[in-house]
Amino acid sequence: MHKNIVVNAVNINTILFMCYFFPHCYLNDINSIVNHPHNLKDTKINTLFILNICMKTLVAFILLWIGAETDYNTLIPHPAIKMVSQSSLNQMHFGDVVPDSEIHALYDPSTDTIYLKDTFNMFNVFDKGVLMHELMHYVHDLNDAVGTKFDCIAQSEAEIYPLQKKYLLEVHGVNWEYDSMYLKVISSCN
Repeated sequence: MHKNIVVNAVNINTILFMCYFFPHCYLNDINSIVNHPHNLKDTKINTLFILNICMKTLVAFILLWIGAETDYNTLIPHPAIKMVSQSSLNQMHFGDVVPDSEIHALYDPSTDTIYLKDTFNMFNVFDKGVLMHELMHYVHDLNDAVGTKFDCIAQSEAEIYPLQKKYLLEVHGVNWEYDSMYLKVISSCN
């Protein structure tokens, strides 16, 4: 029995490692991991549990990266993360106004919750960039950056967009481009 526990702990650590560093070759079909005869066959760990571990690992990694790249304190509790529909995101962000653009995610400082679109895929590089962006809002909030470093939340976008670009390039090798004029407009407190 002790041998099975050790093997299962090793397999869980392998999954945690593979979740972040090799998702494209190991975790595209998470059910194959759970059902593989050499992995977790005799345990009660299910797909949702593994995905939860992977999300926590991803959040921890991104917070560590933010801490290494900025002067913000990132040794903070993880935010709540909820998946919601596009219509729910639109309602939270725009209210009753009909949106002219698509919201991918948002951070609610009143509840320390990041809302991600229910199509979010933690193994997709663009979606990781979206999560990093919202985690930056969370880090700003917990470090009281809005009100000290920035006059308003919108102004913080001027720091987040370039940092998101750097994250995608350095960590994932993706050169993400954004419109600098658009950033100038959305990062205004007016």
